Amino acid sequence: MEPTPQPQPPQPQPIPEPYPPPGELDPPQPPQIPEPYPPPGELDPPQPPQIPEPGPL
Repeated sequence: MEPTPQPQPPQPQPIPEPYPPPGELDPPQPPQIPEPYPPPGELDPPQPPQIPEPGPL
């Protein structure tokens, strides 16, 4: 008689770690909107070059 082959035991399926549902770790951050830069010349008028006053001769 041929020996009956032993059935292979089912391999345990690896259980993936349950990921938390979205939004549970951190609330979704709103997209970062860059602050609008003021038009050029509105912050400060261009300063004239600093000319040192001539000392008294």
